[in-house]
Amino acid sequence: MTRAFEEAREHRELRRSCYTELHRDARQFSTALSRHLYLMRDRTAEAEDIRALEETKDTYRGRWSEALMIASDTVIPSAHDANEALTLVYGQVKRLQQGNPRPGETL
Repeated sequence: MTRAFEEAREHRELRRSCYTELHRDARQFSTALSRHLYLMRDRTAEAEDIRALEETKDTYRGRWSEALMIASDTVIPSAHDANEALTLVYGQVKRLQQGNPRPGETL
């Protein structure tokens, strides 16, 4: 019984850590997207700017993959919605950066 209690506590701590890190990385990705849009408004994005955005995206995607393995079934739908929104904005940013926006997509 003590072992089961200890395992449950460890599992809760693992989930809490995962949720905290996912939230942090999602916010950092969102901020990076916003900064990149401002940067593109003011000047042409350079290789370093693009690399910074891609690194932030990759960090977030790694965290999202981890969360899918750890998060509870009640958390996944909301996290999925946030992931879809970030992915949508990232696609728009990339199209704008490449000079190939869809109708209605502007800085």
